[in-house]
Amino acid sequence: MAHAAVKIGFRQEVLEIPIEQLVALKETNAAVTGCRKYSQIKASLAHIGLIEPLAVYPQAKGIYLVINGNLRLHLLKEMGSPLFAASSRLTTRAIRITSG
Repeated sequence: MAHAAVKIGFRQEVLEIPIEQLVALKETNAAVTGCRKYSQIKASLAHIGLIEPLAVYPQAKGIYLVINGNLRLHLLKEMGSPLFAASSRLTTRAIRITSG
């Protein structure tokens, strides 16, 4: 039986997205900031940097909704990073940038 080809859901273009243009899909609460996963991701970002890009969906007026990576977004904002790596859905141009 032949398998259907898997389509890429995100483009590979590179853009820089300022922090002001990224909006979290969900807020990070105090319970999350006290968990082990939060500490692990924070340590990884501090020592290695951003490895996996955020997944974003373009909104009106140059705003991007973060659909995957809200915890990384929160931590990078906390750490003062002005830019973020992100991949955008194919419905519009895609984004992949490096953290500053």
